[in-house]
Amino acid sequence: MKLKRKLLVFLAAVCLLAGNLAAVPVMAEETTGTEASVDCTGKYVNIALVVDTTGSMAGDIETVKENLSAFVKEIAASGAIPRIALIEYKDIQCDGDDSTVVHKTPDYSVWYDDAGQMVAEIEKLEAYGGGDSPESLVDALGYVTNDSVMTFNRYAAKFAFVLTDAAYNNANRWGYKDMNDAIAQLSAKGIQTTVVTHKDRYADTWDDVTEGYIMGDGYGSLTLSDVYADLTSKTGGTIIDMSEDFEKELSTYAKSIIAATASTEVDASYVPVTSISLGEAEEVPVVTGGAYKFPITVNPSDATVKDIIWSVEDESVATINKDLTTSEFCVVNPVKEGTTKLIAKTTDGGYTAFFTLTVADSLSDGTTTITCKPELVAGILTGSTDTKVALKLDESATTVDAGILKDIFTALSTLPSKDVTFSFQDAYGEELYSWNFSGSELKDASTVINSFKIETGAKVDAVTAAVAATGTDGTTETIHFAHDGLLPGTATVKERTSLPDGTSYLYYYNPSTGKLEEAGEAKVEGGWVTYKIEHCCDYVLSSKVLNLSPAPTPATPAPAPQAQTTPTVKAPNTGDNTGIMAGISLLIVAIALVSVAEFMRRKRA
Repeated sequence: MKLKRKLLVFLAAVCLLAGNLAAVPVMAEETTGTEASVDCTGKYVNIALVVDTTGSMAGDIETVKENLSAFVKEIAASGAIPRIALIEYKDIQCDGDDSTVVHKTPDYSVWYDDAGQMVAEIEKLEAYGGGDSPESLVDALGYVTNDSVMTFNRYAAKFAFVLTDAAYNNANRWGYKDMNDAIAQLSAKGIQTTVVTHKDRYADTWDDVTEGYIMGDGYGSLTLSDVYADLTSKTGGTIIDMSEDFEKELSTYAKSIIAATASTEVDASYVPVTSISLGEAEEVPVVTGGAYKFPITVNPSDATVKDIIWSVEDESVATINKDLTTSEFCVVNPVKEGTTKLIAKTTDGGYTAFFTLTVADSLSDGTTTITCKPELVAGILTGSTDTKVALKLDESATTVDAGILKDIFTALSTLPSKDVTFSFQDAYGEELYSWNFSGSELKDASTVINSFKIETGAKVDAVTAAVAATGTDGTTETIHFAHDGLLPGTATVKERTSLPDGTSYLYYYNPSTGKLEEAGEAKVEGGWVTYKIEHCCDYVLSSKVLNLSPAPTPATPAPAPQAQTTPTVKAPNTGDNTGIMAGISLLIVAIALVSVAEFMRRKRA
């Protein structure tokens, strides 16, 4: 049998583990009562098949395949939920870094829950390459232990099933010094590792990295059983020999998987993830320079662990804003034109969902062209049949180059049927406010808007005082525009508001008079208010009509003056100085009082 055919036959049999664990009936005579009583119903079994696909994998494949049937039947009786991953490896020193491959489902998951998918993936394997040197198993095991690549089901029984006929070298891309580092990671994650090989075959263990024999003297002093002793024993696995006793050894291994799965303790309150979704769309168009927020749905809704790992295939096309992204949504910033995939993966079980991001400098739906680049707007206005252009800008980019603005408004002034919207977004890509200009309502294209920034609910003391002076009871909001003065034409402004739905009333503050003046009506709907202005200053929105001419407050009348009386002075008795002195004292006091009164009168004057 040819090399590839033998390998495929073996691996196709292994894949039956994925599809038949819950479907293959077990005859009573094939198991003892004790074995049949082991119940793993509802428990997960995660098995990573790590397959050496170099040219030397030609021997004994048929023998392995023929004996896997019993292995599958024994595990089937347990009722476990199997999920299988497939990793193939060669020698990255001879065959290149890409020779280690983690196979993925059409949904970008590393776990195959469907037997048909696993069969199809195994058919893609080709046995070639490798040379005479040991292969890069350490590199392949790095994929098994790396959380960003392989995320196991929480509380699952975890296994790595290595198929090889050669020793290994230490070449890898994970920073592992040698196999011992890989073993430590496997042990820490509870991944029981078994090696299917030729136990008694002598192994040459030349390492091209260290340029030496890393396990022996290079003259056949070590068998493959010796080479893989630490890998299997330190992770709780075993070595299965491709020999006459292979059937028995494989059966023993099946029993160990069942026992390990049955003994796995699962928190009674644990609710596992079963699937996730990013919506129905397979392709999502976005524009460069923008920000987009994509929510995710985790099933069931009460899953215990809902953490998500987000990634994009090509970070030169789009990047993930890691500061804003959570397990509930992802914030993406498109960088350049192209396509890439946004992929979500659960930390519990590695369930995945994805869609394709199509990135362009501008996008059209037949009516509106969207872009984030101001320099493109004038050209879109004159060169597109679309009647609307939406320019989406970050909330921090409220100033647009004066020359570009003039080009936009000049082009718009010749196109009365078209309009341009300047829309300002937050870091999540959600609109905060917008300005819309129609070509039919432009007056002076040369008028420059210094800044588009709007502050709703601004605290302006003079405006607050003017509102208070109306004496009107109602809900009001002060709107402060960074730009001051005329606009190129009538602008329709849309912004968020806390005013109730319905009609509100717009007023502008006249700094010359210190009073408010009518500026029209505004429409409030769903937390948004829309109104029209021709110039910028401080405005007030009110849920009620303001009383701009309140009745004057009557002055408080001054108290009526009191009538003054002349005091009566009793004449003193002759010869009595007491009366004379008293009179003199009174006179002095009277003079003093008159002087004080005259001083106060003059001071007031």
